[in-house]
Amino acid sequence: MPDPVLPIGRRCWVNRGKLCSWTIIFAVLSLGAHSKEIKVSKSYLLMPISNDAARNQTISLSVDGKQVRQVKAGLAEKKEDVDWWAFFDISDYKGKTLVVNIQPMKTEAFALITQSDQVPGEDKWGTEAKRPQFHFSQKVGWINDPNGMVYYKGEWHLYFQHNPIALPWGNMTWGHAVSKDLVSWKQLPNVFHHKSGDRMFSGGAVVDWKNTGGWKTGENDVIVAAWTSTGCGECIAYSNDKGRTFTEYEGNPVIKHKGRDPKPLWYAYGEKDTPLDDTAKTLGGHWIIAIYAEPEKQDRGVAFYTSTDLKKWTFQSHFSGFYECAELFTLPVDGKIAIRILIDRPMMEIFANHGEQIATLPYENDLNIESVKAFCEGGDAKLLSLEVHELNATWSK
Repeated sequence: MPDPVLPIGRRCWVNRGKLCSWTIIFAVLSLGAHSKEIKVSKSYLLMPISNDAARNQTISLSVDGKQVRQVKAGLAEKKEDVDWWAFFDISDYKGKTLVVNIQPMKTEAFALITQSDQVPGEDKWGTEAKRPQFHFSQKVGWINDPNGMVYYKGEWHLYFQHNPIALPWGNMTWGHAVSKDLVSWKQLPNVFHHKSGDRMFSGGAVVDWKNTGGWKTGENDVIVAAWTSTGCGECIAYSNDKGRTFTEYEGNPVIKHKGRDPKPLWYAYGEKDTPLDDTAKTLGGHWIIAIYAEPEKQDRGVAFYTSTDLKKWTFQSHFSGFYECAELFTLPVDGKIAIRILIDRPMMEIFANHGEQIATLPYENDLNIESVKAFCEGGDAKLLSLEVHELNATWSK
């Protein structure tokens, strides 16, 4: 027997009920959508994920009439079908009303979505057989490009491409983690969120030591992030709280072109450099963005733009023959190469010249120190020193 319903207008009906201490409004729309309002009192909104489910459900979260998340996912229809629990950090909305809308959705599955201060399974994070023990890995979901790696006030910041609610590529979000030693990492709330028609693609971050953007409001220097918004172009956002939260620049996009993945960096002038203009001369340098570009009359490659305030950017040149996620840095050469080899379960990572060049080699089987050999091809090399260290896992309590 169907539940009693109260018609509203021509297209939706409402059931009223109570669950624990929340008053929840369920709406069943004409296309099988479900919606409920939650008075936020806990830190996380839990989503039951089935790896076998078709990822055709649109999940939308709104606060004060503004959409704050929109993602695609495959939700479990029954509790016994749950493979793992995804979560949205909703701690910033405590005391407010969160509207959750999912389409299409079955009523039984919708009842599994709840708020909590714990994520089911979090006590097992770090113990999984194939989870790296030294490299950072996200709590749940999918991870890809590292974005915006900066150091400020004793913390290394790692922002990264992240799908927080499914295992494959999608729902592009910027995750965030910090470390004081590059070994032990603490994952913080995500900073840029996937919304309707707008995915947060790769980019970079810098510390604006000279406050060239004019965004500094307190004692902390401003951390500035640049990323590709698929909805409008290359965007800038700034943080006054040590990279925890960002405010999007109201003048975005700062660059609009066919391309993606901006990498900003500060170029300090040497004695022989000619300043861009009087402002750059006073500052002693200027900003550069290296960015993947697909111009109409040139082969794809890396484009270079310059700025003195991180807001107005001027195209300078294009270097053909390269692909996405451009990188630009100085590399001193003195005839010596320092190599560090890190073995971490199913992967080996090689760092040359103190991390200025990196190669990652994944393996299907676990590696160990006995399986690594050093050799030289194409010339002679002399081994000056060799040290072997056993590292503690980043997940160690």
